[in-house]
Amino acid sequence: MQNLSSFTPAQRDACLPIVSLMVECANVARTEGVLALEEWQAKQESKFLRFLVMLMVDGTDPELVKGMGKTLLESGGHEGEALLSRMMLLEGVLSVQWGEHPRYLEDKLLCMLGESYLIKRSVIQSLDANDKFEQQLSTLEAQLALPNSEAFHDLFAKLSNRDIQQVLREIDQFDFTIALKGCAGTLAKKFVDNISKRLGAVIMENMAILGPLRDEDILNAQNKMLDIVKKMQETGAIVCLN
Repeated sequence: MQNLSSFTPAQRDACLPIVSLMVECANVARTEGVLALEEWQAKQESKFLRFLVMLMVDGTDPELVKGMGKTLLESGGHEGEALLSRMMLLEGVLSVQWGEHPRYLEDKLLCMLGESYLIKRSVIQSLDANDKFEQQLSTLEAQLALPNSEAFHDLFAKLSNRDIQQVLREIDQFDFTIALKGCAGTLAKKFVDNISKRLGAVIMENMAILGPLRDEDILNAQNKMLDIVKKMQETGAIVCLN
């Protein structure tokens, strides 16, 4: 298969719209469910994309989707823009099937086009990122309507910022989002202060999509974080308690 570095600037520019297309696909899957992509794919021009999306909608194993996609790429005799576009479509569909966040999917596809595309998009997005995050943060308390467990609150309230950052590197992002949704305002602010604004925006989006949650789900997620803290304390990874 052709190396990514061999594609011309014109070929890369021509494939740039695929990034937005796959982000749209990811957003449909996140907000309406994978089954909604059956209607979405029917509106797409690319037969290759329609085939891959229908495999995903049918519940085909991701490795099988990947294998069939690569077989089509290698046997199709495609070159230049046609090949690059199909490579990006395959990577995008697999990312959607794996449940990757649209922001990370976008970064991945831009990386396929080259560093200059990633930098250009990042600069544009960063212009309003801080304002958007501050707006989201200002409404955080209103979203956090469910109570956290007393043990969870007491332990994390005592942890240093360094220790919290250590814990957040170990916890699944989805579990952290659920646990955060049940935090009181002060503790929630402490968590948010220890993640990047970019990640914070992702967490806020995930939180909005989740909607109301059961107390049981929140407590389970918080207990997972408590278990991580205990293990890290046992190994000495967390030693800085206030």
